[in-house]
Amino acid sequence: MCSSLDASSAGKASGGLEEHDERVVRDISGNVAVDTLVEFWAAVCSLNSSSKSELVVRIPPGSAFDDPRQFERVANYITECSDCCDMLGSDVFLTTKHPALDDDNRRSASPELVLKRGADNDFGFGDDDDDDWEIDLSILDKYKEADDAKEALAEGSVGDVPVDDEDVMKKTFAWVQSVVVELGVCPFTSSSAARAGVPMGDVRYQVDRASNAEHGYAAYWREVQLLLSERDERKLSTTLLIVPELFHKSADAFDAFSATLTSALTSLTLEKDLQLVFFHPQYCFRDGASRFGSNDGGGESAETASSDTAAANYARRSPWGMINLLRTGQVRAAQRVIPTGLVYRQNETTLQEIGSGKLEQMLRKRDWAPLKNRPPVDRRTNPVFAAADDFRRQQDATADSDIE
Repeated sequence: MCSSLDASSAGKASGGLEEHDERVVRDISGNVAVDTLVEFWAAVCSLNSSSKSELVVRIPPGSAFDDPRQFERVANYITECSDCCDMLGSDVFLTTKHPALDDDNRRSASPELVLKRGADNDFGFGDDDDDDWEIDLSILDKYKEADDAKEALAEGSVGDVPVDDEDVMKKTFAWVQSVVVELGVCPFTSSSAARAGVPMGDVRYQVDRASNAEHGYAAYWREVQLLLSERDERKLSTTLLIVPELFHKSADAFDAFSATLTSALTSLTLEKDLQLVFFHPQYCFRDGASRFGSNDGGGESAETASSDTAAANYARRSPWGMINLLRTGQVRAAQRVIPTGLVYRQNETTLQEIGSGKLEQMLRKRDWAPLKNRPPVDRRTNPVFAAADDFRRQQDATADSDIE
């Protein structure tokens, strides 16, 4: 789930545990925050699965993190992420060190993120301090019953995850081709799910079996680093990170996780390079209560189609959780041609014509063959798609001339 990069051993503890390893951040993406977070989340995964008691992520001198305020931003962001984590903040703890700190114990030659396993808490509680606490366990049982009921409802909607990555990839590609491309959910796609963007370039599909937030963060930041390090947008236009086991049955948990990724765009000043779109089998747009709740899988009559406000959600309801990494330059250029609100209204019209009931049936079966009977969007006469195609051709011609 989380690949562990090479690390150099830095000693062993007296009890046989390796005292700590050191991971040195390398400049790969051109953004020290991104490169640091790649190493940091790999370190968290590595520490949890090893006998090490401590692991240090060191940022060499000469980066933006020489400024303690910049370094503090990434440390604060990690703290924000710990709210979604299983290990970080409960079994694994973070301490920061920096050359500018006054505390001798936390001053170091270069900025460091120090991870320690099982650090003692500072709350002053002993092993027996909970003897006087009287807890009504029936309250916890009620919460568990509610959670079980919610999970049972989700089970019928999202289904189980295939064990074969190729099966996951095949069904994902079929959904993108049928819904995103042929229904025109994204106007800036080609006739194939393999290419998209302005200028047109390759789409990277990556399946990762992350099953908790730590591994999800590790997978995500690796993909961010890869996207930013590839300067040729023709070779890598956009990335679709597929995380089929990450909060698969909890849209709320996936939304909370996604919110931390979005917040990094601002707090770590990544907005100029990166934009994000999220997909989940229970996704709901946040623009009205009528969009919330599950559909029973039934059909809609012609009379109710226009009021089927839940149908628009299926522009983002994918077979499993996915994160679309987009280049900001492409997004901004596309928005100047077609405002986001116009695309949303076009999708709402298209999906209402099909109906949320039929869309839900296809999602549950992960079979979009019924859409084959529907003619593809008319990209010549529809003003939204005609404008997108004209703009894409202009961008492709510009890119070609730049290469020449």
